[in-house]
Amino acid sequence: MSVWFLLWLFLSLTLLYFFGWTLYILQRQKKAWAAFAKKYGLRYFAGGFSEAPQMEGVIGDYAFSFFPAQYELGDVRHSRKMTAIEMTLKSEVPFDGFVASGMLIDASKGAGLQHEIKPLHGQWDDTNIVLTDKIGSMQAYLTEERMEIINRWLKLKNSWFLLGFRNDVFLLRIDTPNPMDNPKKINALVKKLLQDVPVLELNKGEASMLQIAATKTASAQDKTLSDDGGDIASISLELEDEEQKNAASDQNEVQQNPSETPSAKE
Repeated sequence: MSVWFLLWLFLSLTLLYFFGWTLYILQRQKKAWAAFAKKYGLRYFAGGFSEAPQMEGVIGDYAFSFFPAQYELGDVRHSRKMTAIEMTLKSEVPFDGFVASGMLIDASKGAGLQHEIKPLHGQWDDTNIVLTDKIGSMQAYLTEERMEIINRWLKLKNSWFLLGFRNDVFLLRIDTPNPMDNPKKINALVKKLLQDVPVLELNKGEASMLQIAATKTASAQDKTLSDDGGDIASISLELEDEEQKNAASDQNEVQQNPSETPSAKE
């Protein structure tokens, strides 16, 4: 028996093992999701034999979606499969903003928001990102209590997090490599989300306060620009005065030393 045949046999058995294991996990996932969907009255979509399932519906007061997500890593030959959990919050946030980690940063950047900021509260990991169209509003929204919750989800092992509000849509999303193939795991995650999101919702009257915060920040920025403009104008006037003094000094020197000036005949 040749070495090449043994190598081929080993690789074939390895591929068959991984394929079989993947199908086994997939069937466990489908069974778990179907049971969870039945318990909470969600819409369940099994998909094809080798496709991941999906489910969606309302749990408590919130709309949930569970679905597969796949990300290309560098080139089409390398990808990462994740389980995405999306939760729609109820508040109407009066500005656009995103807090994101991992591959979900690219999705948040696609919104074209011009300001990147750092939260004022809690320890911040610079590998994550905060984007907004209104700096003052976003800083006011990211309170210490909210940042404690956000940072906890950002630190979820091997997972990516996104909290976003745009065009009256308020969304929380978690992408995890865990296939969630156990109803207890799904239930624990959903329960924790339902405990945390009330803090992320806007309080009564907070929308108006966030708009005021944006106005104050914009006014402060305008004042800073105005002050800078005044400084620049002052410097320009000083330079003009200096040039005029130098010109007058040169003219006086010429008048005091006429012999040094070339005559018309020369």
